[in-house]
Amino acid sequence: MSKVHRTLKRIARSASFWVFVSVTSTTILVNLNVDSNSNASKGLWSNAALAEDTLQIPSATKERSLLREGSSVVESKGKFRIVKDRLVFQEDGSTRSFVCLENQMLQRVASYLSEEDRRLVWVVTGRITEYESSNYLLIEKATRGR
Repeated sequence: MSKVHRTLKRIARSASFWVFVSVTSTTILVNLNVDSNSNASKGLWSNAALAEDTLQIPSATKERSLLREGSSVVESKGKFRIVKDRLVFQEDGSTRSFVCLENQMLQRVASYLSEEDRRLVWVVTGRITEYESSNYLLIEKATRGR
């Protein structure tokens, strides 16, 4: 038997090795469970999940900036961005951004964005919806700003 083989056998028999393995594997499993639970609670369509990628806003600010279901956005200027296969509308002069809900108006905006400059300012009118403590924007009218 080689020296390496004997050393590995000795390590495998030691109690401290198995304590280390148990603690390490438990820690890994707990971290995996926490990560999967936090992603599951955000959901596929979550504005919060997208906002983490687009904006660095403290959570207290996010809570205060939540708008009521049915609120109107009237001729708000801003820009559209594509984030994780969703369009996000960022209001000019504000930290507020909304994941846009799919409809024909959004389809028209998306087709224009794929062809033209994405730095273009848009004037948007729409309705706010709320789901799982996040706001979304249903666009009723979108025109290119001047």
